Amino acid sequence: MKLSDGTRVLVTGGAGFIGAHVVARLSERGARVRVVDDFSTGTEASIRGLAGVEALRVDVSEAARVRDAVESFRPQAAIHLAALHFIPLCNREPVRTVQVNALGTRNVLAALERHPPEAVFVASTAAVYPIGDGPHREEDEPGPTDVYGMTKLLVEDLAELYHRRTAVRTVVGRLFNVYGPGETNPHVVPELVAQLRRGATRVEVGNLEPKRDYVHVRDVARGILAVTERSPQPFRVYNLGTGREASVRELLDHFSAIVGTTVEPVPVAGRRRASDRPHLVADARRAAEEVGWRAEVELRAGLAELVRGEASP
Repeated sequence: MKLSDGTRVLVTGGAGFIGAHVVARLSERGARVRVVDDFSTGTEASIRGLAGVEALRVDVSEAARVRDAVESFRPQAAIHLAALHFIPLCNREPVRTVQVNALGTRNVLAALERHPPEAVFVASTAAVYPIGDGPHREEDEPGPTDVYGMTKLLVEDLAELYHRRTAVRTVVGRLFNVYGPGETNPHVVPELVAQLRRGATRVEVGNLEPKRDYVHVRDVARGILAVTERSPQPFRVYNLGTGREASVRELLDHFSAIVGTTVEPVPVAGRRRASDRPHLVADARRAAEEVGWRAEVELRAGLAELVRGEASP
């Protein structure tokens, strides 16, 4: 199906970091979009003025309100992004994390079961994978190590059950470390960029060595739409990452080249995580082979846009 030209698309979490980029792309394509968001991290301003877009303040953990939002719109496609995903917050508030991520997903899918669309995308995470040294394939056995990953593994099970009950084409996207303009949580990239934009050349950091697959939000938004539109399977899981990893130390090397002077790390105990897996990188071949999606934004170029303030949602 095509997510364009008047297609009704429901986007939960559509005012958030990734959601706002997805909604902007849908608006450009001429889709009619209903955003469902509680605006706890995202803001209505991030999507205000976009053609064909309306927003409802709804918490996905409130089943009746989710049901009403779906029933009054009857979407032809749904993109479910609403979640708590900042891991320190999830660890501090595990009950709320379960309410939003797991029960919220159940509420959204239950409402969509009453009014089935043609396609559903459900956001998951690379955090469902076990600790390992090499690229993770979608076929790998899961092994989440934190509350966030555990809730998202349950989300994947709910998505597959939804497909079995409805036969609606359902896609799960495992997102790796997304960065870019409009980020709403204090992850490592926006924290470093904020310090550099204040003129700092000695920046506070936590763990320097863990490596992550940093994928630009524009690429992720493209990927979400691509797998939702073009997945050839009735139920499929896709990694959305670059297939390349970088450590925080390597990020600082990129930033040094961008600002033209050496950026030095200042380790701060409060920024360190007690447990941090050494590697997390995607095997991104499935999305490339099946739907033609590949990440395009090179890491240094994406970071340079942020430091120079050139990027916009």
